[in-house]
Amino acid sequence: MTRNDRGGLPGPGGGLELGIWTIIWMVQGITTAGTVMGHIPGPPDTALRERFERHLHLVVDRMFRLPGTS
Repeated sequence: MTRNDRGGLPGPGGGLELGIWTIIWMVQGITTAGTVMGHIPGPPDTALRERFERHLHLVVDRMFRLPGTS
């Protein structure tokens, strides 16, 4: 997605709706199916959860270019 003047909305080829669905898909996927690294849903794995949270924030920051992010 490219930068635009729409105040943080995803650029051409993306769109707000697809951005929201991407976030939903990521969260649902890790909470129901685990990861490709073989993590099976169950008792919380703190290290994996923290790693996923950092990745999710990075995706959201880049996709929506929220104020205060680069």
